[in-house]
Amino acid sequence: ALALILKEGKLKAFGVSCKSYKGAINCMENRFGQVFEVIYNVLDRRIENKVLPLAEKYEYDVIIKAPLLHGMVEKKSSRSEFIIGDHRLNFTDREYNWINNARK
Repeated sequence: ALALILKEGKLKAFGVSCKSYKGAINCMENRFGQVFEVIYNVLDRRIENKVLPLAEKYEYDVIIKAPLLHGMVEKKSSRSEFIIGDHRLNFTDREYNWINNARK
């Protein structure tokens, strides 16, 4: 439906917000949309070697998601710092460990 609306000129572009860099690759390989949003920051630079070259090849626009890693780039964090309702309380132990270890 989105491709049809795009073809009719009623829409300039559409895309997807990807949970991982693999989702961005899947989006491009299947030629879905013209833009995608993907995580990229000083601690998570995985998109540099494969995703960004593919985006250039397939002429996709890229929106950077979480450039400041939800305010966690600067210092080690734990759940005890956040108030009830803060989305960072939903991070898994694996994600906290990855973020904290990436700073080393």
